[in-house]
Amino acid sequence: MRKIFQILIFTLIPLMGFSQIDKLLKNKNLYCGIKLGINHSKFRNEIPDLNYGTRPLLGLYAKYRIVKQLYIKSSAAYSFKNSKSARPYLNFENQYFDFNFTPQFQIIKDIFVHAGISYSYLIAANQIVFDGDNCNGVSRINNEGFYSETSIATGIEFKLQKYLNFELNYYIPTSKNNTKNFQLTLDILLNKKEPKKETFKQILRRKSKEQIKQLKNGTLLIRLKTFEKSIEALRKSGKKISAEKFKRQQKFKNIKLISAFKKHFNFSKFVFFYSNNSKDVLNKNYKNIFLNDSLIIDNSIKIDTANSIFIADFTTVEQDTTKYFSSYRFDRNDNGAYKKNKNYYGGPNLGLYALIIKDENSFQLSKPFPYYIRASHFPLKKRPKQTLLPSQLLQKQIERSYNKTVKKLNKKLTKYYNNNN
Repeated sequence: MRKIFQILIFTLIPLMGFSQIDKLLKNKNLYCGIKLGINHSKFRNEIPDLNYGTRPLLGLYAKYRIVKQLYIKSSAAYSFKNSKSARPYLNFENQYFDFNFTPQFQIIKDIFVHAGISYSYLIAANQIVFDGDNCNGVSRINNEGFYSETSIATGIEFKLQKYLNFELNYYIPTSKNNTKNFQLTLDILLNKKEPKKETFKQILRRKSKEQIKQLKNGTLLIRLKTFEKSIEALRKSGKKISAEKFKRQQKFKNIKLISAFKKHFNFSKFVFFYSNNSKDVLNKNYKNIFLNDSLIIDNSIKIDTANSIFIADFTTVEQDTTKYFSSYRFDRNDNGAYKKNKNYYGGPNLGLYALIIKDENSFQLSKPFPYYIRASHFPLKKRPKQTLLPSQLLQKQIERSYNKTVKKLNKKLTKYYNNNN
């Protein structure tokens, strides 16, 4: 069937600029199929009393969408046409190759109108003479009075089902000796155009591929913790020295995190901001909030808002609340009958402390995007004794942890990007 399509397209469709038929067949604007139908025709030759007769046709068609509502449709069909006369008792049955070329316009959804040129190439003209109920004449080729014809094709097309259209045509004779013909056909589409419905995993995979490209060309905003409320609470409780030590340690951690990104992260552009400016980031207010290497707001730091924005933060990995299909089960209802139901499961609640990438609205991304890297150190609130008395060992551990985490994040993002490009 594919070869038939290729022959049809190569010989009938005047689509310039397409050199490879395989690529043309896969074009989303091209529709190919089988045409089945009947001709209700009346010959107009020298015999005056010819009536309409009905005969079948079989062919192929191809339709190409030029713009949203404008198409070009071509078809080729092996077509029988028939007319009878009462006196004398004659039956004319001709065979043609019909070639149609019709521009087509979609007036509303699933309804098309068209008008164009039709050429009927005469293959054989058969005449049968009847004597009463018996046929004592002989079918023979009769070229007298019958020729190949050109006519004007007009018609309307309706979509009946997903891959089935109904078409009604009338062929207007261009001379007094040409054939009048009404034609009814069913067009069966064979190169299906509707893509398969994506599974949930395919949607996640496609979305992740888009997001990794967006991050590559976009900017990563890295949130630095300040713990202002905790420090203020220590001051109000009279623990000013503890508050200052807490503040110094957090400043040390922020400086080391900046250093780690400067050394080990080159996947995308990145800038830093304080957590107390999180509301500005969510409101897309990016003026006067970005920090330099000394943790001072630098008004000269700008970001490209034309491309995507992502946010990175050290925090706890949230549970993936998306439901995933697991299996089917059969439950008995109140009437004792069994009903087929679906089982779903949710993502695990990992509860890990990690460096996490979120979208511009601070929503956690989903797998297969490598959106988090587990941190090897604990947040300050989980180490209260070492929070206020950081030793050199703890400082080195934090520095190594940041370097290791950022380096691993950069490596995973780069690998995922390369695998999907």
